[in-house]
Amino acid sequence: QPKAVAPVVRLFLKRIMPHYPYEEAFFLEQAKQFRAELDLPLMLLGGITQLSTVQQGLDEGFAFAVIGRALLREPDLIHRWQTDAEYRSPCSHCNRCAPSIYSKAGTTCVERPVSNLGDGTPRHSSGTAGDQR
Repeated sequence: QPKAVAPVVRLFLKRIMPHYPYEEAFFLEQAKQFRAELDLPLMLLGGITQLSTVQQGLDEGFAFAVIGRALLREPDLIHRWQTDAEYRSPCSHCNRCAPSIYSKAGTTCVERPVSNLGDGTPRHSSGTAGDQR
């Protein structure tokens, strides 16, 4: 049951997800090896916080770029890139969003301030209202 697992995940997060120095597109070199050997559409993922990295992945032959934590941190990231192609997401890839996968509110970024929907209902970083799941 997710509710029972969440405290355990929080308690042992540092053990199961140790800190690794962040590097943009941290799987790119390994993914390029797969790309060279496979003749099917592949997605690049892992540490994409800049539009230039998305473009680099497409230029390297990947069909898609997958953006996860950066969108949790900043749900309107794609819109920001439309007005500023040099913009970089402030996501620190701290992994503190991981324990929130078991939250009723959905996966959220702990670094993003919680606002509200205008009626007092919290809006979490994932863009979901607190009790809509």
